[in-house]
Amino acid sequence: MGEWKTMAEQHVTTYTLRVKHGMSHATVQRLQADMPISTHTLDKLCTILHCRVESVLVHIPDAPDGKEAVASYDRVEGLEPEIR
Repeated sequence: MGEWKTMAEQHVTTYTLRVKHGMSHATVQRLQADMPISTHTLDKLCTILHCRVESVLVHIPDAPDGKEAVASYDRVEGLEPEIR
């Protein structure tokens, strides 16, 4: 997710998500592993980071051949999905 760039800009770390903002360790792990999160978590992230959903979320459509499209989040700008 694009949240890492936004978090860095806001000087928010995974530690502050857990300690200062009360986000569970499991939720932070889901974010770190690029696993699905709830809309509640997404709302909480946007509130913490004072941003819009577009700042922390990237929609990656399924590949037309049925393979999973996975984004390479190392390149936040110019994000291009990889087909696996």
